[in-house]
Amino acid sequence: MSLNPESQAVEATHTRLKGDEVGYYQGEPQSGTLSSKGDEELLAHELEGAWHGMVLPNEEDVEVGAPQCQRCEVLPRPMTEAGTLALRFPHTFTLGKVLAFLSTSGWKHTRRDGLIQVEVGKGQLPLLLSPIVSLLSSPEQRDTQAVYHFAGQLPQIQDYFNVESLPDFVAQVRAAWLIELLRDQSIYSVFQPIVRCDAGTVEGTPSIFAYECLMRGEHNGQTIAPMAMLDIARAADLIFQLDLAARRCAIIGAGHNKIAQKVFINFSPNSIYDPWHCLRSTVNTVDEVGLRRDQVVFEITEAERLPEIKHLKRLVQFYREEGFEIALDDVGSGYSSLNVLVALRPDYVKLDMELIRDVDRDKGKAIVAGKLLETVQELGLATVAEGVERKEELSWVAERGANFAQGYLFARPATPPGLDVR
Repeated sequence: MSLNPESQAVEATHTRLKGDEVGYYQGEPQSGTLSSKGDEELLAHELEGAWHGMVLPNEEDVEVGAPQCQRCEVLPRPMTEAGTLALRFPHTFTLGKVLAFLSTSGWKHTRRDGLIQVEVGKGQLPLLLSPIVSLLSSPEQRDTQAVYHFAGQLPQIQDYFNVESLPDFVAQVRAAWLIELLRDQSIYSVFQPIVRCDAGTVEGTPSIFAYECLMRGEHNGQTIAPMAMLDIARAADLIFQLDLAARRCAIIGAGHNKIAQKVFINFSPNSIYDPWHCLRSTVNTVDEVGLRRDQVVFEITEAERLPEIKHLKRLVQFYREEGFEIALDDVGSGYSSLNVLVALRPDYVKLDMELIRDVDRDKGKAIVAGKLLETVQELGLATVAEGVERKEELSWVAERGANFAQGYLFARPATPPGLDVR
């Protein structure tokens, strides 16, 4: 697969244990194997023996090359390999329904009290899970617990913490394509210009103020839209890994394309625990590719519920102390609120595209958008009108004081970024 240079430049780092390499996946097999019989016995005891006889490395035995963040730089092992699925059900009648299905459909399985263990071949998990999910009600699915044990892998203490609800486990199984995409570094950025809302723009000769970096994926020769990746990442608890990969690709792509204007880079506040720790590699990447820090605008996305204001303030504080600017995205839609706007005082406020679309001929949108523009101007913040597709929309926002505009009227997202706009 041919990838953009910026995607190829994102390199995984590795942490090594003496004698073994911890792979890019979590849960790679440890050295040594178990026989099928021994594996079944351990699973039958629900991993109770995993605590006994297990040797953990001492701190002095760990040799660190380039430290990885276990939360955002290490991928889970995709559940496409052979193994054993263990299921515990909330009630005997739920157990009975699944046992009846397994007995009539030929799946090799064993039962111990309320636990069922099913042997699964390579790539067969979706074939097993789909009918089981269809048998159970939503509450039954929620209260059914699942854990997968790869064939030939020794039990580990971590297995105790890998038990999930059935819906969460199904989401992990369905995320195999996204894990592969992240593993192969098949994420890249396209760039859409943000233009000045001045007389020249309205008259048809816009000037570019900045570019927004927008995430895309490539899988099996097809382009993957950002929402497809984000939806499965949230469901499968991969948002940390996806958000970091997207930030890095945006930065590397902007540097590779030698963008001289400002660069707007999206990030999810929910994918960051502590900014002084979690964002350090992002800052280092900016410096490494040669972008100026005052050139970069980190854009808080609101596709999901925002964390508490205290956490958001810490994120904004970190970025500003490091010399970056901040934008608040999708204001007027989703989970955004005027309280967040006032508390954060971002450098740029981006009005949601749904609010801007047809704003010149929709009285309700005109009232809300007009008041937002007026409020933001009184706060002394710059505004970006998103989703501008028609000249009438551009004229409307420009007349009411919007500083910048973005949308298909000027250019579609592209890589490399267009140096001219329509």
